Amino acid sequence: MNSSELARRVVDCLSDGYDDEENREEAETELYNELSQLNENSTIKAVLLKLCEAIEELTEWCLTADRHMEIVPYADWTVKQNTI
Repeated sequence: MNSSELARRVVDCLSDGYDDEENREEAETELYNELSQLNENSTIKAVLLKLCEAIEELTEWCLTADRHMEIVPYADWTVKQNTI
């Protein structure tokens, strides 16, 4: 994965999609500048890619799980999973 694509992916994973969007371009550019100084086979690039993959997977899981969860009106507001 090239440095530009990795920088975009990292910023996507760290972004909340709201408050920090005004700084997105600057953050991507700064990260790209740093990443582009590293070898393409750099361990740090591989680690960042794996972290992004894990964050994306967890985000997708949470979004999917959220659709299958319901708030059960117990006294302690326990969250209960629906059976699929």
